[in-house]
Amino acid sequence: MEFNRLNKEILAFCKELSEEECRKLPFKKPVFIGIENAALVEQASLYKQAKSKIPTWWERGDLVFPDRIALEQASSQMLASWKKTILPQSIDVLVDACAGLGVDSCFLGKDIPNLLLFEPNPGRADAIEHNLSFLRNQPFNLIRSEFSTASLENLLFSEKEILVYADPDRRTQTGQRLAHWKETMPSVQDLYHFLKEKKSTLLVKFSPMDDVAEILAHLSGASQIWTVSISNEVKEVLFLWQFGQPFSCSRYLAVDLNKSGAAQVEIPAKSEKLIQFSVPEPGMFLLDPWAAIRKGNQSVFLAQQRGWNILSSEARLFCSVSEPIDFPGRVFIIVKVMDSVSSFAKGLKSKSLHVVSRNFPQSADDIKKKYQWEEKGDQYLFCYQNASGQKVVLLTERMENLYSPTFRNPISQEH
Repeated sequence: MEFNRLNKEILAFCKELSEEECRKLPFKKPVFIGIENAALVEQASLYKQAKSKIPTWWERGDLVFPDRIALEQASSQMLASWKKTILPQSIDVLVDACAGLGVDSCFLGKDIPNLLLFEPNPGRADAIEHNLSFLRNQPFNLIRSEFSTASLENLLFSEKEILVYADPDRRTQTGQRLAHWKETMPSVQDLYHFLKEKKSTLLVKFSPMDDVAEILAHLSGASQIWTVSISNEVKEVLFLWQFGQPFSCSRYLAVDLNKSGAAQVEIPAKSEKLIQFSVPEPGMFLLDPWAAIRKGNQSVFLAQQRGWNILSSEARLFCSVSEPIDFPGRVFIIVKVMDSVSSFAKGLKSKSLHVVSRNFPQSADDIKKKYQWEEKGDQYLFCYQNASGQKVVLLTERMENLYSPTFRNPISQEH
């Protein structure tokens, strides 16, 4: 649709529509001349989704959203604002190879003088053009076609600091999901090999399901790799290559974002120490790191560096005799140690219990359903298998002071 017809008055009308009004509106005569009521209902639905995901865009009331999938696939404002903090200094040109809704372009490119975006979908390209005309004080160039490395041939890599950002599409044009990072469009491998021969920077967003070691085996030389979680749920993995600059080794960083800000921990790439496992006992502190730390096998290296006792490398669970300071995750007191859920359930009177299952035969959902437990209160049941394959069930109580707030940096809220 022609988004320029959706002025602030019309969009304000869409924002205020209730669910009941949205159900009735398609059957009424047009509210605004030249705009179908169905389009108003669609914008109302998308605005509702955007309220929590991109709050400053929602507040403005002069921006548009092209479709549900574009909004679902877009970075949240919290994540896009954080990404801006990891960009190298003095970037002259930002190229967004797969603009989508344009959220990353908007936040990452705020202080960058030149912005080049690629978006082949007509509706999404129209929305980007409309939105950036309001959001961006500096000019931008929108290419309404598929990205190709040939499109970058005329950029002055030897004279300007150029950063290419790619969030490759995980779906085909027919909507089929693509499982492997090598299959996505545009091709990350083609982009990597094109830029590798030039003085340039490449930032790529991968799926949490992608294998970091496999990516590095094919695309070596990444200076930094971030695994990012929001409220303890891994959202994406970012790789940064700085071609033409000295490189020694890759840095692995785990980041957790929430309303309090952003916190980051560097994870060792390797360890020469032998893994030694511990046995949990009542009174010990159970340590459950951020999801971003648990992703991959290197959390054990961090445990060895920090002096945490290792309960299970597969479950990524650790413990400590003394209460840890500034632990990056949740801390619990171990109340009871058992070898089965059923033996524990026999003596349990309350139905309020959180369940965590990792490397365990039954999932947390299956356990809660079987015993009709509800996720309430401060008691948590951790179920895992130790290095010998034995089942371990820990009844724990959550500590209040989980993480020092001074460790977190606030996330800027721009636009």
